Amino acid sequence: MALDQVHGTIQLRDPYALLPLCGSTTMQIPTFPKLENGELEVLTSVIAEWCKTKHIDPECECARAVTAVAIELMEAGFTTRENLSIALANALQPEV
Repeated sequence: MALDQVHGTIQLRDPYALLPLCGSTTMQIPTFPKLENGELEVLTSVIAEWCKTKHIDPECECARAVTAVAIELMEAGFTTRENLSIALANALQPEV
């Protein structure tokens, strides 16, 4: 995954390349690393909130791609609900 670290934040170089349209007939399931105590709850709550805010089905391909990004952000050290939410929002922002 193409991530850039800029001024203490991590940004996806091309976020839309990773977000296929929901309803796609192909399915990619991310491989999950071993999550520490509480990290699974952080991950699921952040993804659930993102899906609710964006009106996206949590089971669609788009949500799975966002989950993969969130997992990579957690591996990069964004392990609290607040900093993962902020990092995910920043990572999914289109470059200007």
